[in-house]
Amino acid sequence: MKFRKIAATLALSAALALGFALPAFAADADYGVGDETDKTVTADAAAVTKVLHSNEGSTVTATFSFTATGTTVAIDDEGTVSEPTDGLGVTIASVELTTAGDGEDVSGTGKITFPAYTHAGVYAYMIEEAQQATIVNDDGSEGTMTYSTDKYLMRVYVENEDTGVAIKAVTFEKNPSATSNGEKVDGGDVKFENTFVEKTDDSSKLTIDKQVTGGSGDKTKEWEFTVTFAAPEYVPTGWTVNDIVMVGDATGTVADGKVTFKLTHGQSVNFTNVVAGTTYTVTETESGKDGYTTTGEVTTATVVSDKGPNTATITNNKEPITPTGLVLNNAPFILMALVAVGGVVAYGALKRKLTA
Repeated sequence: MKFRKIAATLALSAALALGFALPAFAADADYGVGDETDKTVTADAAAVTKVLHSNEGSTVTATFSFTATGTTVAIDDEGTVSEPTDGLGVTIASVELTTAGDGEDVSGTGKITFPAYTHAGVYAYMIEEAQQATIVNDDGSEGTMTYSTDKYLMRVYVENEDTGVAIKAVTFEKNPSATSNGEKVDGGDVKFENTFVEKTDDSSKLTIDKQVTGGSGDKTKEWEFTVTFAAPEYVPTGWTVNDIVMVGDATGTVADGKVTFKLTHGQSVNFTNVVAGTTYTVTETESGKDGYTTTGEVTTATVVSDKGPNTATITNNKEPITPTGLVLNNAPFILMALVAVGGVVAYGALKRKLTA
């Protein structure tokens, strides 16, 4: 009997200890108690920050919007629930961003506007990004926007003043859950980050062209080329440079980021399914050989732009050799001929002198 009492006492103690260790969330509130003194901002400073990532060579204009949905939170450990937000909607200004094609991130802020609260209390809203932006991509390329799935719990603390009520503080928590309040963030860190990637189209496809010039240039000769690709920082899910497709006057498959092929004068190949921002080089195996001057190789990694043109024309020029003087190998024979002619002239002159 004594053992049973001791066991029951220990079990009760463990249960109480476990209960005190759990977060004190109200049963009818979606989220737990907040701290109105930690990382607060004023109502005037409350805003969201929008960041857009893109590759060098990619340009786009996009307008992003946000939602603020009323929710409930516990405001004390006794289970008191925050004020209802019916008819007290919060609005967030949309943000328009334009990338410059230099690969640099662009950002902007959307100010949060609060309703006219009529009594003191805590009001809670969940802020999220709308998963659809208005995109203007006038180069015609195929683009994909990846949206942020982050969400922020915003608590608005309203208190009484002599002339009515006013917002005392605003706090934000990133990605809360039913069992966690989320990470408390500063006002400037209420951030949504998106990524835009696009592929080239017919007007911006990568083209490699071969030309042979000069009076001695062989326009029937096949010239071997190697094109090497490197992926940009941001790519569509599952895409690699080996998915680039070559079409045109030669056949070949990109493997390990490289493809080798041959072209004659006037022939060309195009590369499709290229993500803007991909870099490439083009080298010719016989560059500068056999008396040819080669120009147009791309030896420095060059970015494929969404606006184009993305063209590399490799030219091999060979001019005919024009004689500029005597050939030294024939000099002895020429000298003998000159001596013979000189002898004939001297003999004729001597004969005329003797006859006279």
